[in-house]
Amino acid sequence: MYRHLPLLVCSIVLSLASAGFAADQNVLGQLLLVKDGGTATKRKVVVKAKEPGTGATIVGDPTVDGATLVVDAIGGATNSQTYDLPAGISSANGKPFWKGDATKGYVYKDKAGENGPVKVAKIKVSRGTFKFKAVILGKLGDVTLAPPNQGTRGCALLGIGGGDTYSFRFADGKLKNKDEKLFKVVKPETAGTCIQCDPLDDADCLFPFPSDWFTIDDPTTDTGKRVNFSSAVMPRNVGGVAMDFEPYNYSDGFSPGASILLRVPNVDLAMTGAAPVTDIERSLDASAPVVIINTTTLQKHLHFVELDANAATEASTALIIRPGVNFDEGERYIVALRQMKDDSGTLLTPDVDFLAYRDDTPTGDPVKESRRAHMEDIFTTLAAAGIARNDLYLAWDFTVASAASTTDRLLFMRDDAFARLGASAPAFTVTTVEDDYNSEVFRRVSGTFEVERYVDSQTAPARFELDEDGLPIHQATPQIAQFMCIIPRAALADAVSTAVPGRASLYGHGLLGSHTQTSSSYVRDMADEHNFVFCGTKWIGMSEDDVGNAISILQELGRFPSFTDRLQQSMINHLFLARLMIHASGFVSDPAFQDMFGNPVIDTSDVYYYGNSQGGIFGGTVMAISQDITRGVLGVPGMNYSLLLTRSTDFDLYKAFFYPAYPNQLQRPLGLALIQMLWDRSEPNGYAHHMTDDPLPGTPQHDVLLHVAFGDYQVANLSTEVQARTIGASIQSSPINPGRHSDVDPYFAISEIPSFPFDGSAIVIWDSGADTPPITNTPPLGSDDPHSDPRRNVIARQQMADFLQTGGDVTDACLGIPCVIP
Repeated sequence: MYRHLPLLVCSIVLSLASAGFAADQNVLGQLLLVKDGGTATKRKVVVKAKEPGTGATIVGDPTVDGATLVVDAIGGATNSQTYDLPAGISSANGKPFWKGDATKGYVYKDKAGENGPVKVAKIKVSRGTFKFKAVILGKLGDVTLAPPNQGTRGCALLGIGGGDTYSFRFADGKLKNKDEKLFKVVKPETAGTCIQCDPLDDADCLFPFPSDWFTIDDPTTDTGKRVNFSSAVMPRNVGGVAMDFEPYNYSDGFSPGASILLRVPNVDLAMTGAAPVTDIERSLDASAPVVIINTTTLQKHLHFVELDANAATEASTALIIRPGVNFDEGERYIVALRQMKDDSGTLLTPDVDFLAYRDDTPTGDPVKESRRAHMEDIFTTLAAAGIARNDLYLAWDFTVASAASTTDRLLFMRDDAFARLGASAPAFTVTTVEDDYNSEVFRRVSGTFEVERYVDSQTAPARFELDEDGLPIHQATPQIAQFMCIIPRAALADAVSTAVPGRASLYGHGLLGSHTQTSSSYVRDMADEHNFVFCGTKWIGMSEDDVGNAISILQELGRFPSFTDRLQQSMINHLFLARLMIHASGFVSDPAFQDMFGNPVIDTSDVYYYGNSQGGIFGGTVMAISQDITRGVLGVPGMNYSLLLTRSTDFDLYKAFFYPAYPNQLQRPLGLALIQMLWDRSEPNGYAHHMTDDPLPGTPQHDVLLHVAFGDYQVANLSTEVQARTIGASIQSSPINPGRHSDVDPYFAISEIPSFPFDGSAIVIWDSGADTPPITNTPPLGSDDPHSDPRRNVIARQQMADFLQTGGDVTDACLGIPCVIP
């Protein structure tokens, strides 16, 4: 296993008020000492720097924003620890931890170790000499940094909140190493940065993305890795605010649906022969110029390659490689590009650093050379997979997050919430009962119910408070969720009729909408035609209450955890609502859900899920984690927002906020790819491998039916096809008429339904005549959006009803021919 790691760097997130971009100032080090006295309490770390005649200045105010210090001691692997030096007042002596100003310098003191093991930190510029000193003691707190017995160098980085970072590099100088007792570097000869961008692609610090260059070894995780971003390497908005790196560093790898990003100047993908979105099967060819290799199986991974069609210039255009089926969780992959060509067919010259690795040429740079052994391992693995090194343009590797890393928080919340609930039904209050609502619905019922809460606020923005294991901390007061239910006339014809209990089903609403969509016309039709009682609640995190927070996030992506954390709380809300629908002490115990004789209007023997658009998307997560619901219909669904956002007409509004905030066009797809890593904790992209027949712990298997509107303007068909492959859904033998789909082999690698009725999960294409979708990462043009057509079709609703019943199956709604909606 590759054990060389990048130099860990760290800063802290800048405030919205900061102007300009923070800089990294390189200051000549003086001393790095890491001493182990035999026990953790006797460990000691000292960092000193002193540079006369310096131009370095103090930028930022730690008395207001605090600071962060990272110390690396680098040997066979990086031994690193991050220390927080917060602003505030000591409870031990009533004095501020930080004192000083930019003229005199700043001093941090924490002799009682209230914030951790840093006893003192000083930074000052006096008479043209920049000085820094920090003393870290094991007796004051946990010091995990230990002397590396093969230590060769080190680095320390101080990040002032709202200000600059300061790198003190110890790459040369006098080295003293006493095995595991002491590591010491004094008087290095040169200053340098601790911010270690990947040198393989200088278009952006994080390119190529994703990459294990930005991970560290961690034996406590399922993959043995942990993501290791820092403020210094993260994209910044127009105000200079870096994305918050800390939420990412809980992950033990990258997204299973990762958008692979890099810059290949002047590449012509058609001339190169890379697999386009219209012919993803070519990515598996022996001669494919772009390959993704699973290092365990040595098999090629299905994908397609595109250039960002939203970029204005060639120089700002990212090359994007997208998986045709999600990557396997916990696996390591190698991405290899070979024989890249320009529009004349001329081979492009690789980056000089990659050439040095490929052709075994020394670089003379100790940091780059420390990576050589790992690059050799990549070349050896590629050779075993039949990929020679001699014509490679670029190659690197990345690790996919494990299932536990992605799902642990939500599963913990589910299990903890239902353990607290026990055998009871969630508490609920009926606030409104509307009888004789309309011709399809006799009664509409609204109210609230209580859910165990794990976010720090009932309203947006809201985030988790995490314990030492990174799991959400239960909050003392509940989340109050709203519900709306419709009782069709098929279940209760009128006030004096006897109830015919309707099938219980959740309904999931659309983009940034509301639970009131539960009484939309097509839901009412479905309810009355097939006797369903539908109940819905808000997708908090992505409901009408979250629009303002969504806009603020688009302008500062570092706020994204308030989005995905609240969405995870929403999943628990939906699970509690499902329990209310089937519990004897739940809804059916209230007169609002009874006929005049006290009979229940809900059949509590089973509960299902049905949602459209955003409800079809996030319903996938509900299906993956639900213990009460085992069958669900996902209407016009998809997954992986980093794939579908720029392909959706809905994004036109939101990019008006996003693009001005992030004018660097190479960083726009990068920003979306980064937040996907956090989105995976709540959206089906992170759960798809376990949505059907490979259930998560403590979870039953599920069957899902995907209903697709061909040419959908809002949820790209492509995202649904990737989802279908990942969850193992099957498709009818004639899904669409010839010439309608742009692919050479439409629905490649989606298995065919052998016969009807079909017991399993399936994808069905409903074609109402919309234009074939674009083959670029842009939305459809026009006004004939078929997005809502399947749900409004009586035949489609019949197929859904056949599926959403105990022992239900996928029926042949269109009698062996493509499903066409007139």
